[in-house]
Amino acid sequence: MRDVFASDVMSAPLIAVNTDASVFNVSKIMVSKNIGSVLVSDGASYIGIITKMDLVKAIASGKDTKSISADSVMSTPIRSVDVSTPIMKVAKLMASYGVRRIIVKDNLGMVGLVSDKDITKIAPELIELVQENAKMGVK
Repeated sequence: MRDVFASDVMSAPLIAVNTDASVFNVSKIMVSKNIGSVLVSDGASYIGIITKMDLVKAIASGKDTKSISADSVMSTPIRSVDVSTPIMKVAKLMASYGVRRIIVKDNLGMVGLVSDKDITKIAPELIELVQENAKMGVK
């Protein structure tokens, strides 16, 4: 099997919302696009990420999801790798950061996202490493 890199398994394009988007609208976007996360932008750059778990926590808090903003529930910092990072290293970094998603960058900026599911599809032998994250309850 040839070397597999982050660029080989990443999902693109990235979907982003503004910091003031309501959590309700963020969830609608994620459902309509069938995605598990969105980036949060302050207009100049990406400053955080919202995952399905972030949405669950927001709902569980009892707050009105139409009145709380994306920046109040986002996770930071955004973890990233280069497009040429080998998938084994991506999996190890995800485990060490305690995340289930990692952003992929090239020399122009953020271009995609690799999730734990992407890794297990292409490299089932890494499932044990990915499952470690699930046991730790990471995002």
